[in-house]
Amino acid sequence: MTNCGALLCVIFEVGSWKVYKFVEEHNHDLVKCPDKDFLPTERHLTQFQKHVIHSMSKLNLGPVKAFNVMKTCFGGFEDVGASKVEFKNYKRYALVFVLFTGIDHHHCNVIFGAALLAPETANTYIWLLRVFVKAVGSQLKVVVTDQDLAMKKAISAVFVDMRHRLCMWHMMHKLSLKVGVRLCNSTNFKERIYGVVWMDILTPEEFESEWEVVIREFNLADNDWLSDIFALREPWIPAYYRMEELSGLMRTTSRSENKNHFFWSSVQFKSYSG
Repeated sequence: MTNCGALLCVIFEVGSWKVYKFVEEHNHDLVKCPDKDFLPTERHLTQFQKHVIHSMSKLNLGPVKAFNVMKTCFGGFEDVGASKVEFKNYKRYALVFVLFTGIDHHHCNVIFGAALLAPETANTYIWLLRVFVKAVGSQLKVVVTDQDLAMKKAISAVFVDMRHRLCMWHMMHKLSLKVGVRLCNSTNFKERIYGVVWMDILTPEEFESEWEVVIREFNLADNDWLSDIFALREPWIPAYYRMEELSGLMRTTSRSENKNHFFWSSVQFKSYSG
């Protein structure tokens, strides 16, 4: 015991608690020296550790694994100088990088604009899209995005006569998970369904007929996920975009994501080298 005089005294009067005495000063440390490293004010990431998190994320290794690597390399938590919380929070950036990417007559990527947004809401996207229309001077004919609900709401509010196309990769990348790895690996189901989905010479009626044949052949009529993406077919299946210009080139968001990766890598390098 240190006979510390710090105290807080309260009394209940007339239906509420009131403080009648408060002594703030302590005659001892609030945290023992070995435990000070656990205080939030003492935890921080070095520039090197930030670079490690970035580098490991390129290998699909998350911030927790990056922390474990640092802990092993430095010999313990107390020598890392940060906890798993700091490693995970560092990946939760407050700003969202939005890139407008298109295609020129040589089938090359063209960047029309970029923005940093916070927060990632429908109203924020509506503001951004209106600014974009004002900058380019015209409405867009077709835009390809993932299934982000905020972006969907913003696009429908700003681009009234435009077709909003969903990224085919985002629609299909869960196929093995939703249908079953065994079915995809032990049969020609994956080849058959891809042949129907990605075929742009089919009419909408031909696509729907071919889809039903595949579903019936592999007994997948009760698969809810396949039923859901089929019900959503018009915004992402090529058969429904046969008459749109450049429809064969604009099926996924890969062009935009490629440029995102370029800018992201540049930011990481500058952050580390600075």
